[in-house]
Amino acid sequence: MSEKMTGKQAVLEMLKAEGVTHIFGNPGTSEAPIMDLLGDFPEMEYHLTL
Repeated sequence: MSEKMTGKQAVLEMLKAEGVTHIFGNPGTSEAPIMDLLGDFPEMEYHLTL
């Protein structure tokens, strides 16, 4: 049986597969759950925007 993947893992894996290296966002909004996993994707750099 294969491991299940969460939605936020799937989003980051898809972005990684497409070669995304920069993510722009405002912490505390809808992308907050995705930010929890960014440490597992060091090739992606988060940029705070307002």
